[in-house]
Amino acid sequence: MTEQSEQQLAAPTVPPRRGGFWLGVGLAAVALTQLVRIVILLTDQEVFLNDKFAFSLNLPTAVMYVVYAVAILFIARYLQTHWSSLSDVTKFGFVLIAAGGFSNVAERIIFGHVTDYIHLANGVLNLADFYIIIGVILIFINRRHQKS
Repeated sequence: MTEQSEQQLAAPTVPPRRGGFWLGVGLAAVALTQLVRIVILLTDQEVFLNDKFAFSLNLPTAVMYVVYAVAILFIARYLQTHWSSLSDVTKFGFVLIAAGGFSNVAERIIFGHVTDYIHLANGVLNLADFYIIIGVILIFINRRHQKS
């Protein structure tokens, strides 16, 4: 047996994850944010009903939705052209960002506010906010690691 064929046998390859896998991860993440929100509301914990934009910025509603739409379009276009070349860590980061963003926008559309319940320093966040933060961190760390 040649050295190359021994290496192929020793290191099994992982098949690439298809779009359905990532869609499932994203939907599960959204479902988890909403399940946690419901549990928080049912247990009468202190919540902040945030009807403002991110970081409680007081923007007009129309401007808020324009910002959401532009961000979604730019991210969707980037992912459409680069998805196949992204690493799994970067894909996971984008899935977290999309799940967090979708969850927050859906809450805002359905309820007129986002339910925040995690008190941190001077702010109040929710699980979807953490998805977005973790997603951005994963993308930046992975990009930096790939460049080194």
